[in-house]
Amino acid sequence: MNSSQQGSIALISQSFQRLQKEVEQVAQSLSLRTEGGVRLSMQGEAFANTFCADFTLWDLAGVITLKSKPGRYGMNRDNNQDIPLIMRFSFTYNSPRDAETIKQRINEYFSYEAEVHWNVASTEQTKQMDLAVHFEYQPQHDIVAAYIRYVLGMITGRNTAA
Repeated sequence: MNSSQQGSIALISQSFQRLQKEVEQVAQSLSLRTEGGVRLSMQGEAFANTFCADFTLWDLAGVITLKSKPGRYGMNRDNNQDIPLIMRFSFTYNSPRDAETIKQRINEYFSYEAEVHWNVASTEQTKQMDLAVHFEYQPQHDIVAAYIRYVLGMITGRNTAA
């Protein structure tokens, strides 16, 4: 491995470490249980010797998963590695707002920053909202915490201020 590759791996490692720290901080501040983390993929896996993120955060209202897309990293202007992420939310809600209003507000929030996919289901007893957010994680911007706080606040109606 040449020095350029080693430098790139070091930058990727720093970016993933920052992601893990941010996820752990937001989970703690919102009292969410957490599983998973960052790992180095092993030989024989599709993208050997690259980092992967796989987190699950949950409480009684629902679950959030974060997964990185392995092996597709690019340098950003801050000389850090961008990490393609998929963040999925699955929550029951009893917000006084209707589902369409919640969807519209969340879509407006993400506008051009992320791609959002929805599934909303309701019964007389339960309202369920699932969404997937695809975006590029940029270290040093605390974007994961902001996204989680905003979406949870919109869906569950609880105060998620830092």
